[in-house]
Amino acid sequence: MNFTKYVFFSSGVRRDRCIDCSQRITHGSNVYFTNSNDCCSILEKLDFSRFGGSIRSVDGDISELYLISDMHMTDYSSTMFDYAVLHRPQIFYCYDLDTYYRNRGVYMDFEEEAPGPIIKDTDGLIEYLKAPRTGDYEDRYQRFMKKYTHREDGKNSKRIGDLIDKIMKEGEAGKSSK
Repeated sequence: MNFTKYVFFSSGVRRDRCIDCSQRITHGSNVYFTNSNDCCSILEKLDFSRFGGSIRSVDGDISELYLISDMHMTDYSSTMFDYAVLHRPQIFYCYDLDTYYRNRGVYMDFEEEAPGPIIKDTDGLIEYLKAPRTGDYEDRYQRFMKKYTHREDGKNSKRIGDLIDKIMKEGEAGKSSK
């Protein structure tokens, strides 16, 4: 699989970082940014055609981007949990990790539990995108899945339906015994 066919940025990656990365991203890539990202308006005004790919700002349902992307790039966003159920690679572009810890904090042991590489500079990010080493993070990804998404097995609707059926049958059985 060509993991750089679609790269999906989400959340609050700073404008200047988005532009720097996007200008240098692997040739032939298609990069999508969510409109929640403050760099979208600037990116749309720039001409990236010389890179052989495209940069697009997308609004609407973020889950549609999950489905078309081969890789998710974010910072500390909770989108990592949503995307994890797809079993696709994630990159965490955390150029401000120390500042973020100091000023905002995180909701988990981020450096230990993030389900993919934590990259702290644009050069490292570009290098990773040119040659993703997704297998290097499989154990980490599996631990994340086990801890945070263990009930995301594609069978939740069936479980809810079965529970409703059970409750309905118990209700009917109670009525008939009266």
